[in-house]
Amino acid sequence: MKILISTTKNQPPTASLFLRKVNELGHEVEFWFPESESLRQMRFDYLIPLYTALNYDDSDLDQILSHQDFLETNSLNAPESLRLVRGKERQMKMFEDLGLPHIFSLSIVNEPMKTRPELELLFASSGKIVVKPFRSNKGLGVSVYDDLEDLFRRLEEDFKKSDQRWLIQPWVKNKGETRILFLDSKPFLSFYKKSESDSLLNNLNQGSSITDIPLHKLDSELLEMAKSVASHTKLNWFAIDFLDTESGPVCLEVNTSPGLVLTSEFYKRDFVTEILKHEIKE
Repeated sequence: MKILISTTKNQPPTASLFLRKVNELGHEVEFWFPESESLRQMRFDYLIPLYTALNYDDSDLDQILSHQDFLETNSLNAPESLRLVRGKERQMKMFEDLGLPHIFSLSIVNEPMKTRPELELLFASSGKIVVKPFRSNKGLGVSVYDDLEDLFRRLEEDFKKSDQRWLIQPWVKNKGETRILFLDSKPFLSFYKKSESDSLLNNLNQGSSITDIPLHKLDSELLEMAKSVASHTKLNWFAIDFLDTESGPVCLEVNTSPGLVLTSEFYKRDFVTEILKHEIKE
């Protein structure tokens, strides 16, 4: 079987892990980098879409849907489902449509000073601003600003260097995050992650602790919110993160490429092989 892994050239560790595990299972495998390669001449039997961060547009999904062999191809996540959660604006609209509490997000894709009024309002509401570069992942490059002018200086400097884009969110005091992973659109695994130093970031690769939450002990409110996202998107494999705030849990993000390297190490389970054996049927 020919497996195609769709990812970015700054490929996440989980993409490399999938590549190795597909090889171990004896399948032919190849990376596809949509930002620089056309899908037109590629042939494949199964597609695994994995990305490091938010894409700028849906050109990769458009290529997949227009590919002449795709109707006979299976995918870990359908392109139509991925499109529903591509970008924080779409995720925010989905949370709003489903009536779920969530973190407000503002994407800056042009000259930063053009969005100064929106940033001033956001800053006034929270007193601190979180900046996340689009092309980063796992908490790398994320900064918190409690001075608005410092924030604008950083954005202007970044903008002059490259075609950088940013995700801006209000800082929210939190105790940690709950992650629920789904497979076959059903709860698969859940755990709690918390920064040991009370940092804003609860990413595992930033040193956060992880605590297993047996699915039967998972908070019923979180489970129902997660199931509503699964039902709406029809995503097959994904994770949803809930921020544990003083006013209750809020939806942080839907992640269609959840990291599995440190998670597999913690649980001492080969999750990627489990997923592949479950999904890829010759």
